[in-house]
Amino acid sequence: MGITSLCDRLESGGWIKRQPSPTDRRVKEIVFEHKASLELEAALAIGDVVQAQALAGLDAAQRKQLMSLLRKVHGNLTSL
Repeated sequence: MGITSLCDRLESGGWIKRQPSPTDRRVKEIVFEHKASLELEAALAIGDVVQAQALAGLDAAQRKQLMSLLRKVHGNLTSL
């Protein structure tokens, strides 16, 4: 599925609105509709809870080390 068809589906479902760009008439800007904003807030809150649970018991130094290691793993995987 391409980006255009995905945006078509999101727009028909009332999740986004496409509007002309004020600076470039060739461009359509994507704006979240109210229900999408509410769902995004809920998803981010769930993410915060999951992150807190995943990192429970780690001090600041351990969290920093973990993030550094994960960045290295990510770099390894993206270079494949």
